[in-house]
Amino acid sequence: IVKRKASDEMDRLLDIALNRYDTHVIHLNREQQQKAGFEEGQRGAFVTKENGQSLILLDGSADEIDRIIILSHELGHAANFQNDYKRDHKTWLNHVDLNRFNGAHSVMLREQSAWRYAVQFLKKAGFSNWNNFFSIVSHNISSYYETVWKPYIAWFFNEYKQKPVRFFPDKEEFLKSLV
Repeated sequence: IVKRKASDEMDRLLDIALNRYDTHVIHLNREQQQKAGFEEGQRGAFVTKENGQSLILLDGSADEIDRIIILSHELGHAANFQNDYKRDHKTWLNHVDLNRFNGAHSVMLREQSAWRYAVQFLKKAGFSNWNNFFSIVSHNISSYYETVWKPYIAWFFNEYKQKPVRFFPDKEEFLKSLV
């Protein structure tokens, strides 16, 4: 659990995590990331427990600006978990189950929602490095389109002989909506 002084932006985000969302933030080294099940390239995670508790796990080896951006995104998941799911662990997990019919939609909507919350949190924290932010968002959201949405389209088309309806914007529209 992080209890050290960092930049003002990091301190403000840590305060939001603990005091608004009752969520502890833990910086992990590489060995801890492997034990926690981080995938290659993963730099953060939002974790819920059956009792409604939540944690944010961060790549402790990332530089400060990247950790601030990653934390703001994971805080977006914390806000979504509290505001939209009322801290209901089971419903939260069901909505990201890619084996469920609408799982890919839920994942894409949740990721975009977390980035929208991230913008709000970063503005409150006095963040100003928006070029780095958009670079990370662009990379992150692209990976979800590739690993979640494209396979879902292929499966859906094979199963139903038509493309699924998409209830979220494409990458370019999404990035423009964050400005």
